[in-house]
Amino acid sequence: MIRLADLELGGPIGGGRRTWPWISVDDEVRGIMHALDRELEGPLNLAGPVPASANEIGRALAHAMHRPFLAPAPRFALNLALGRDATESLLTADAPVRPAVLERSGFSFAHPTAASAVRAALT
Repeated sequence: MIRLADLELGGPIGGGRRTWPWISVDDEVRGIMHALDRELEGPLNLAGPVPASANEIGRALAHAMHRPFLAPAPRFALNLALGRDATESLLTADAPVRPAVLERSGFSFAHPTAASAVRAALT
C-alpha cells in the first residue's frame, strides 16, 4: 500500500468496507513480550484495539504521506491480478479480529488506532 500511495495510486480496495486486522510493529513486539512475561496461554490475537476498515487504513496512509486516496481497485481487477483466492483471503475478507486476551491482561497499546500505527510505521 505504501508503494501505491507513493505513486499516487492509493484508493479503495474491493470497496474498502471490510474490517482489516492491523497492529503497529512496536505493539506487536510489545504484545509478544507481554504475553511471554505474563505467561498467557491459549490463542492470542495480535491486532489493534480499534477495528478499522481497509478504507480507513488506506486513507490514514494517504493522509500521512500527503497523497490522494482516489484510485479504486475493484474486486474483478484484483481477481485478475492476484487470483480469486489471494484476493479473498488477503484483501477483501472481513476480519474483525479483536485483541481480547491482551486487553484483559492489562496490555496498553502505544498505537491504539490504525492512523497512529500508520504514522509510526512511516517515521
